[in-house]
Amino acid sequence: MHEAFVEILDKADITIVACRSVVSEEPLDAFAQVAKNVRARLNYPDDLVVVALAGGTGSGKSSIFNAVAGEEVNEVGGVRPTTTKPLAISARGAARQMSGYLDELGIQIRPMQAVPGWLVLIDLPDTDSVEVDHRLQVESLLPIVDAVVWVTDPEKYKDAVLHDRFLKPLAPYARQLLFVMNQSDRLVDGPVDRVLMDFASALREDGFGEPQPIAVAANPTSGPAQGIEDLLGTLADLTDARVGLYPKLVLDLQQGVSLLDGDIGGGGLDFDRRLNQVVATASVQVVDKKDRAASSTLTGFVEALAEETKGPVGEEIRSMTIVVPDLVLNVSESLQTAVDKHFRARPPIRWSERLDSMPRELRLGLVGEELRAGIEPRLRDVLQRRATARAGIAELSLSLASAASSPQ
Repeated sequence: MHEAFVEILDKADITIVACRSVVSEEPLDAFAQVAKNVRARLNYPDDLVVVALAGGTGSGKSSIFNAVAGEEVNEVGGVRPTTTKPLAISARGAARQMSGYLDELGIQIRPMQAVPGWLVLIDLPDTDSVEVDHRLQVESLLPIVDAVVWVTDPEKYKDAVLHDRFLKPLAPYARQLLFVMNQSDRLVDGPVDRVLMDFASALREDGFGEPQPIAVAANPTSGPAQGIEDLLGTLADLTDARVGLYPKLVLDLQQGVSLLDGDIGGGGLDFDRRLNQVVATASVQVVDKKDRAASSTLTGFVEALAEETKGPVGEEIRSMTIVVPDLVLNVSESLQTAVDKHFRARPPIRWSERLDSMPRELRLGLVGEELRAGIEPRLRDVLQRRATARAGIAELSLSLASAASSPQ
């Protein structure tokens, strides 16, 4: 699968180049960043899983972090914020293998602990931190880790901001998200299952299929931590590449491709037939001395193409309407010159026959050629550039779909 992804990323690079003149800067930059992130992750082992603990203030992320580490690595407290910088724990071997990747993620604090060898666990600042920089750190790291454990508690698990701002946008990554109900020891034995079922119902409404939240008491009032082994057992499944890394990378790229596809626009179909028709109509109008009508006909065609294609392509096409009036005027003057030359070569008997000295079909042909030469090359160029970009997007999408359906 690694080799297949290298080929996919090569196609992504080709698509980025093809889209450069026909896609807006923002979605193109966003997709380029996604491709860069995917390439960076592919440089590191795929049998390790990089997991982030995310959640709001007081949910107990740091308590879970410490419970996994087997000692207090991160300070625990209720003051906002407690975790001010992301930090990671891993076994010695994983720390050595993933050092460069953690550098790229900007995680500088990373003590080695006696944790499973397949796990790199990151404790993020609070998602609802009062510090803007902390929230930005969380939002920048969430999309580029392999999996996320979202930690909540019995009081906040149905918070509207949690679901609307954070969880719903992550629903496409349902396979990479685990949900933990921490502080479950605060509930008497009976309600725990009911609260988990209620939490699962809210997650289903967010688009998470059939989630199975895990009850944890990472820092109970008495006794050892509870539910940590269940959490680690579920996370261990993510070390299988079929469940962990590659489906996540496929989704990353698919979401980026959807940004390109949504910006590149549609329309412009049946271009040749429509161009032939509009040139024929405008040619008749110019020959009949109806230059204003001819300008309106051509402008309407260009505007229609611009409206259909939208985005940067539409704007480039729309800019061509500026030259239409001058084009029609020049063609009209050129026709008069051609008529004069034809008249001198074959003078008619009466002056009134001067215009008719050049057959109408010949005049229509000359006008049509000049009108077409004035608008077709630029229109065809931009539409061909867009077609090339769309072909690249389509081929990349097919490769991603194939990767998503292939056994890992």
